[in-house]
Amino acid sequence: MRQLKVCFIGVGSIAKRHIRNLREVCKSKGIELTIDAFRRIKESTEGVDNVYCNEKELPSNYDVIFITNPTDCHLNALTRFHGYGEHFFIEKPVVSLPQIEEAKGFKQKKGAVYYIAAPLRYNAVIQWVKNNIVPTDVISVRSISSSYLPEWRPGRDYRQTYSAHR
Repeated sequence: MRQLKVCFIGVGSIAKRHIRNLREVCKSKGIELTIDAFRRIKESTEGVDNVYCNEKELPSNYDVIFITNPTDCHLNALTRFHGYGEHFFIEKPVVSLPQIEEAKGFKQKKGAVYYIAAPLRYNAVIQWVKNNIVPTDVISVRSISSSYLPEWRPGRDYRQTYSAHR
């Protein structure tokens, strides 16, 4: 049986969704999965095997590190935990606007995969456009993508989340 060892840095709503999906996919493919999490508080989370709050206790042999904390913490987490994993899954956007110059100095590991989540590409409308529109026939495109922030994190006051603030 193949094995996969992953660690989530931050366990908010999107991380919980990734954890559920990852468990489902690995189960269907016969992959033994271990999921750890690094977070500020030692609070158990469904689907997570081990929770760490102290970096010194965190194992350093993960196949994949998922960076799923708030956007303005992504670059710090990626830099801080770069030596703990072989490959990296980073929620979009990778960094906040004020961090762009700092991010340019980040050095990737040779042979590592850095995957940036972009779930809209799997959206049915986007797929229809991709499969039915000839790019050379297009003169102009206007794309509007929106969602209703109060529905993002059920049970939480959206006004208190980082997503509600500039």
